[in-house]
Amino acid sequence: MENEILTIIRDGCTETYSPGWLRNNRRIRIGNLSPGRGLDPYYSTLFPFYGSEAVRNNIPAWFRFQNAAEMTVELLLGGTLHYTQDKITEDVHPGEIYIIHKGSDTQFEQRPGEHFHRLRLMFRGNLVIPLAMSLQLTGERIIPLQDPETAAAKFREIIDLLAAPNPDGAVISALGYALLTSIAGQTGQQKKMPPLLEQILSSINGDLSYRYSIADFARQHGCGVHTLMRLFRKHLGITPSAYRERLRFEQACRLLHTTDLSVKEISERLGYCDQLYFSAAFRKRAGYPPTVYRRKQSGLPWE
Repeated sequence: MENEILTIIRDGCTETYSPGWLRNNRRIRIGNLSPGRGLDPYYSTLFPFYGSEAVRNNIPAWFRFQNAAEMTVELLLGGTLHYTQDKITEDVHPGEIYIIHKGSDTQFEQRPGEHFHRLRLMFRGNLVIPLAMSLQLTGERIIPLQDPETAAAKFREIIDLLAAPNPDGAVISALGYALLTSIAGQTGQQKKMPPLLEQILSSINGDLSYRYSIADFARQHGCGVHTLMRLFRKHLGITPSAYRERLRFEQACRLLHTTDLSVKEISERLGYCDQLYFSAAFRKRAGYPPTVYRRKQSGLPWE
């Protein structure tokens, strides 16, 4: 098994790891909280549910997230990291943050003779995408930090709380939010999001049953569809339709995972014309139908 490629399918994401990935990572600290333990209100909204600090020396390796299930934030403390996200390849250096965005296709590579020392936090919840949008982190991948040591201390504080015997979900969620806000403040994007776009995002996020079209939102806010699309592309790096579909998929996953609603009931709640169309759309994004998603159990080799 140690010499075989490891593949895990969970939450609509296919994770693939090179042989020996876990065996050759030296974990300095690790924290992981699954749903339950009274944490579900935080876990389902915004929660840094997994964190680790790891070192890897001189052993080539790679992993790939297809349709990444969470937003992963990594801080490199030493060595070099090589990432390709949505066909854009970049090198990450010490003192820099790298963000793997939820829904992205991302591959990491460690080349012969290289090493790394990095901190990682994985965020999940139905507020992850809206928060990334509002903080203008969408489209950001590499963020140089002014004070990496202070950021590293914040990572370690969260990881240690995740590993504590009686974790406080409210504190962990708040610290995760504060960390993302702090990172966003160093992106160099000093411009505030236009008030019109903020208002449109608020309306879209509140339309949980998907009663309105993109054209409806444009009319409601007194602008044309082309203006709305330019605002999304300029400030968020994504189309309005793609933004809505990511939200819809996230809500579908959450309802499948946390409720006993039937697939038909979920499809109706999310505004699909029928159950078959919902199942086909879910399968296209996740790689398998919602009934299979509901049955799957996850194994988590994230070190």
